[in-house]
Amino acid sequence: MAEAASKQRRIAVVWLMLEGGQVSQGGVARYVENLLRAQDSIRAEWLAHDYEIDFILGEPFYRENAAGYDAQRWQRVVTHLAERGGRAVRLVSDSDGIEQWGGDRFFHALSAAGAQLVLETAERYDGVIAISGTSAFAQVAGMVQRLGGPLAERILHVHTFGLATHETALPPSPAEIAADGDVAFWTRQTPNVTVAYISDYTARLYERTYAIPRRSLLPNRSGIPLDDPLFTLLDKNTVAKRLAPLGLPDEGRLAVMWGRNSAPDLDKGYHLLLEAAADVPGVVPVIANRRPAPDLQQYAERLGVQAVFLADQPFETISALLQSERTLAAAFLGEAEPGAVSPMEAMWVTRRSGAVVIAADTGNLPELVDGGRAGILTARTGTAVAEALRTAQAMTGEERTRMRETAADVVREHCDFLANIRDLVSSAVSRWSDL
Repeated sequence: MAEAASKQRRIAVVWLMLEGGQVSQGGVARYVENLLRAQDSIRAEWLAHDYEIDFILGEPFYRENAAGYDAQRWQRVVTHLAERGGRAVRLVSDSDGIEQWGGDRFFHALSAAGAQLVLETAERYDGVIAISGTSAFAQVAGMVQRLGGPLAERILHVHTFGLATHETALPPSPAEIAADGDVAFWTRQTPNVTVAYISDYTARLYERTYAIPRRSLLPNRSGIPLDDPLFTLLDKNTVAKRLAPLGLPDEGRLAVMWGRNSAPDLDKGYHLLLEAAADVPGVVPVIANRRPAPDLQQYAERLGVQAVFLADQPFETISALLQSERTLAAAFLGEAEPGAVSPMEAMWVTRRSGAVVIAADTGNLPELVDGGRAGILTARTGTAVAEALRTAQAMTGEERTRMRETAADVVREHCDFLANIRDLVSSAVSRWSDL
């Protein structure tokens, strides 16, 4: 037993995230929840191979008045990790963040705090896998390599999510470009720095735009927890009960979009659905945003489109909309979707009934819908989206069932969060072992 214990290696996986532990809103928060749920399975798997893996979460120090701040949530995260040998750390950089300092100074300060956490962790472990999930932490890799001395040799850095796509109408911020360029530079200097792609699209993008060598790319495909109760199949009575309070019109087929509000630096394409509906009689757009969207409501009125606008709805409501027999399609029309997860959610909950997916030909959306087998591909124009809606209207029940089943197969095979996060950790541990 003593001999076996002596061979066991202790590795810390340090996740550097912009939010998720303290803030309860949005996709990053869901990602952190999924990560915590997967932790026990990953630790048990690697313990069988004589690796003791601890998880450490580092994120900025949020003030209690920050939007979505949840003190009880943070305490649950702290307790969950501590019970398993890990910890959760709030990194002090500047509590006013980008608002007061500007992006470049905020990114640099946050990366410095993250690098300090990574180096201090390396003093207590045989190795560290530092995973930065935002451009705000992208400079950690360079700081560790320049200043870490011998400790840097036992640290593998994996940067993921945060590389700007450069395919939005407005260019990324100078701070984001500089931070991403820094980590890309280090992938060409040392095997200790890598980038994890979240889709085939991002793998191509990283090689083309940032000249990141293929050997420096690891997999971290986007995914959803397939067994999450959120994705339970609903009976007709449950669907009807959840939809009753929404004020849906009695007539028309629904076309659903949901997610964060569009912003000057990120067009999610909601206006395209409204323009398309103006040309396709009988289609009622249902748009659910995090916050009210009066600009979209005014645009619908100018177009003469009867649409339903929802705000701050739980996924239970979205799931009912998607599974309703009235729903023609769920549309995903954003200009930049490097690793979109919401289409996966739609493709999974509709595996028995409801919407087919309409996806723009941007980012990872074409690969998700398997080039058109698991969903309807469209260009990002109102005219093209209108044609996609007509295609959905013309489909027979058998064709819709076949498309939904194909979509579910894609999610089952490629979008299982637990399988994908295991793949990332496995690739990272193997890479660290080879250093």
